[in-house]
Amino acid sequence: MKIFGDYLRRHLGGIGILLACCGIFVLVFSLYDLPAEAVLYGGVLSAVLYLFWFLVRFRKYYQKCHTLRQMQQEIVITTRHLPPPENASEQAYQELVELLYQKQQELTQEWRVRYSDMMEYYTAWTHQMKTPIAAMRLHLQAAFQCTVKTGKPAVDAAAAQQKLHQLPDGQTDVGHDFTSLIIKNSAVG
Repeated sequence: MKIFGDYLRRHLGGIGILLACCGIFVLVFSLYDLPAEAVLYGGVLSAVLYLFWFLVRFRKYYQKCHTLRQMQQEIVITTRHLPPPENASEQAYQELVELLYQKQQELTQEWRVRYSDMMEYYTAWTHQMKTPIAAMRLHLQAAFQCTVKTGKPAVDAAAAQQKLHQLPDGQTDVGHDFTSLIIKNSAVG
C-alpha cells in the first residue's frame, strides 16, 4: 500500500491536468450552450484510458521497487541484477551505484591486505617473543641445576621467576632485564 501511495503522489500532477482539461471542456461547452454530456462522455473515456495507463505503469513501478528491494540484499555481492534504466537520470544513478560498489570492493580488498599484514606482524612478533622466553627458561634451568650441584644459588630464582611472569603484562624488554639479572646474580655468586 505504501508503494501505491508513493506512486499516486508521483502522478498527482497528471491526474490534475486530466481533470483540468475536462473542466476546461465543460466550461467551453457551457459557454457555447452546447450539450455537456458529450464532454462528460469524452472525459469518462479519457479517465478510463488514463486509469488503464496508470495501472500498467504502476505494475512496472511495483516490479521495479520489488527488484530494487531484493538488490539491497545482493548489492554487497554484485550489481549485475539492477533493472534496466528507464531514463537518463536512472542511468546516472546506476552508474553512481556501480562506482560506489567498485569503491567498496577496493576498500574491502585494502582491508584484507591490511589484516593479512597485521596477522603476519603479530605472528612474527609472537615468534620473536617465544625465543627469548625459551632462552630465559633454559638459563633458569641451568642456574637451578648449578644450584643443585653446588648447593649455592647462581641466580635469585624467585626474582627471575617473577620477571619471567611479568612478560604478558605489557613489558616489552623483559628479555634484556632478565639477562642482566642473571649476569648480575652470576657475578655475585
